[in-house]
Amino acid sequence: MRAHKLVTALTAVALLTGLAAGCGSDPDESGADGATKIRLVTTSPTVTLLAIYAADQQGFFKNHGLDVEVTSVNDATTIPAAIGKQFDVGWTVQPIGINAAASGVPLTIVGGGERNQPDNQQLFLLSAKGSKYKTVADLAGAKIGSATLAGANTMLVKATLDKAGVDLKSVQFVQVGFSDMPDQLAAGAVDVIAVSPPNSQIALDAGAQNLGVSPYNIISETALTTFLMANTGWAKEHAEALAGMRAALDEGGKWISDHPADAKTLLSKRTGLDIATVDKLSLQLPRYTYQDYTAQDFVPWVELMKTYGTLNKSTDANQLITKMLGQ
Repeated sequence: MRAHKLVTALTAVALLTGLAAGCGSDPDESGADGATKIRLVTTSPTVTLLAIYAADQQGFFKNHGLDVEVTSVNDATTIPAAIGKQFDVGWTVQPIGINAAASGVPLTIVGGGERNQPDNQQLFLLSAKGSKYKTVADLAGAKIGSATLAGANTMLVKATLDKAGVDLKSVQFVQVGFSDMPDQLAAGAVDVIAVSPPNSQIALDAGAQNLGVSPYNIISETALTTFLMANTGWAKEHAEALAGMRAALDEGGKWISDHPADAKTLLSKRTGLDIATVDKLSLQLPRYTYQDYTAQDFVPWVELMKTYGTLNKSTDANQLITKMLGQ
């Protein structure tokens, strides 16, 4: 039996309904062939999750004595509330996980995730072909398409504009789904898009202009962009299993680097992306560090959220992250 079972995606409504119905009973922790079962919840299938798919396909979870069951949900903001109830471990982006922990949800960071690289950017600012917006400094008065209006990308873009001296009051942010961004940009519905692979490549192939800046550099050239979290009590009781999971995921990341052609085929299979589109991601397959992360991968995010997000400005960043790391 496979160590990892990919469960059909749930809608956010179904997830919340399950919580309301009291689906938080203790699960049977015995998985396939006596392996330790871990119920992992992620966002909808995307390139960011490729190491998870690789660890499944290549049997890395099983090699570490784990039976990892993955459920995907459409709305990542519902994940923190489900940890410790329907699920054991949750994938998240920094603002969602940090906001939840700051509000009192007992969450511990139990793994790193995708990491930006100077030669492998995961967020781009693009303008339309022939647009007057050619650099970040030009963006006063621009309408910018972003996946969420209060999410990580919008905060990163605001900080990037601020640093370039652009008056944020002159800029309008519009919510646009990633998959719609290339068409919305070409149609003139927005002036600029804050977009990640593979949709960045689709837009560039259609003639979009790269404004030549990486918003993630506000955090670090090698910013950790996602992480794994678990209920604090559960994490303490399952330290060995979590160590095995992190190792398996890093093995999945190494397999991606060593087998890019096979990794693209796997990505196409798991996400439904056309293989021709995936083939264009020659320099844009993510890199992962699930085992290697420190407080400094998270503290700058807290400061960003205090300035450009909804996190209370009195929040002590070091204290919050130390608690989330279980230190």
